[in-house]
Amino acid sequence: MNIQYSEDQILKSKEISKKNMDIKGPVDFELCGEKFVILPQVFSPLLFPSAKIYYPNFPYKVEDRFLEIGCGAGYGSVLAIKNGAKHVVATDINPAAIENTKLNARLHNVEDKIEVIESDLFENVNGKYSTIYWNHPFITAPEDFKFDNVVERAIFDPGYKLLSKFISEAGGYLSPGGRVLVGLADVGGLEYFRQLAKQYGFIEREILREKG
Repeated sequence: MNIQYSEDQILKSKEISKKNMDIKGPVDFELCGEKFVILPQVFSPLLFPSAKIYYPNFPYKVEDRFLEIGCGAGYGSVLAIKNGAKHVVATDINPAAIENTKLNARLHNVEDKIEVIESDLFENVNGKYSTIYWNHPFITAPEDFKFDNVVERAIFDPGYKLLSKFISEAGGYLSPGGRVLVGLADVGGLEYFRQLAKQYGFIEREILREKG
């Protein structure tokens, strides 16, 4: 499938990523009535709206094992514990995000329930999970796109290669009856995602749509 991308969207997203990288100190952030700290060089929910779209409407449930790919500052993993998950594995490719997630886990006294792993998608992940969640870096770009900073890795998926790899491997880490939740934007790759889901045997269902 020919995946479309927007040069204007890429430029705008790059400008926001630069603002993100210019943040020099820890910043307080409130989400779902809980307080978190966002460290420098971590994808900031103050600049990107996805956190306040997804998490107040997230379909949490009581479950044994929850995996978050691309945990960022870790608020999603903390909220999963507070809403019924018994154990969470949180992963990110960004070392600053790993430290940020550990910090927020300590601040909420759930560090014994959240295992934080530096990993590129499933690279260092073991075991099976009842929920696998990824807030996908949904801005597509040409396959030869070059990242200018670490935050851009949470924004761009060149050629949607990451999405393809994620969907192709997720089933191997899913418990029987488990679910895969993916945060996406309809900016060029939604139909591609649906094709991938069908190709790898998933039943795709939209559970939340934000217009704007």
